[in-house]
Amino acid sequence: LAPAAARAETVRLIARQRTSPEGQEGLGAFVEKRRPSWWTAHDET
Repeated sequence: LAPAAARAETVRLIARQRTSPEGQEGLGAFVEKRRPSWWTAHDET
């Protein structure tokens, strides 16, 4: 994969994750300094 194509694919994937419901919840939780609704205790290993 050429560097420009890899960069474009990375941008596309990050944008998709950020705009997903889980991504929005994660960003909101970060800004509000709280755990996201999908966080579970076993995540802290």
